[in-house]
Amino acid sequence: METGHGMGLRSSATMMFGHVETIEERIEHLARLSRWLSSLGPTILAA
Repeated sequence: METGHGMGLRSSATMMFGHVETIEERIEHLARLSRWLSSLGPTILAA
């Protein structure tokens, strides 16, 4: 997402629960997403 966002592309963060990820991987995904979104400041569009 960071690369695409840096190129001006729109992106989303979708997680499919119950696939093959572990609880720890879900937590890591959400933590990384939270850190990245926090670094962007008020530039996020919600639909």
